Amino acid sequence: MRRLTVDDIEEAVALLKSGGVIVYPTETSYGLGCDATNLAAVERIYAIKGRPESKALSVILPSLAEATKYVILRTYSSRLAAHYWPGPFTLIAERQPTSPLSPHCANRNRHAVRVSSHPVATALAVGLGVPIVATSANISGANDIYKIADVLATYDPAQLGKGGDMPDAYIDGGDLPVVPPSTIVELGQEGFKVLRQGGLVIRPVW
Repeated sequence: MRRLTVDDIEEAVALLKSGGVIVYPTETSYGLGCDATNLAAVERIYAIKGRPESKALSVILPSLAEATKYVILRTYSSRLAAHYWPGPFTLIAERQPTSPLSPHCANRNRHAVRVSSHPVATALAVGLGVPIVATSANISGANDIYKIADVLATYDPAQLGKGGDMPDAYIDGGDLPVVPPSTIVELGQEGFKVLRQGGLVIRPVW
């Protein structure tokens, strides 16, 4: 697994464009990501994490302005997005019929999307030009990862065994502060429902 620094964004983007999988820092914890439109790369995410394929993957968008390429934002959801993005706020909204995201990034015809407030995560999505998968870097069922030492321990080739898949690279963003995950909100006809309460408390926006 190759080490990259926060100054190696172009190299990391090139790796993502070629179908690579990387570990990268976000505003919550270290994430595991790839080009969310690349089906083969997305399937590697499941293999690396040992994640059940019944669990859809969320994504980080390049910007709020590009959100409507992937999800349908109506008046209320647009207000929420404008108010809470960028930040640890994941919005579950109806997918656009023309959304190019992998089917693994959809559940019940909806995508879980956010615009990150972390400069590295944002730079990756902007450089890639399409959303990047945003799932926690830990093996499924394990704790979230905040320290580089834990990234390396998790993906130690000696621990994975022969033939075990692992990320192609990691971006060393240093040890991250231990904070709650993003708050996940699903939109309904009359407003929103909090599916996971993270560090951000969502209040009605009128």
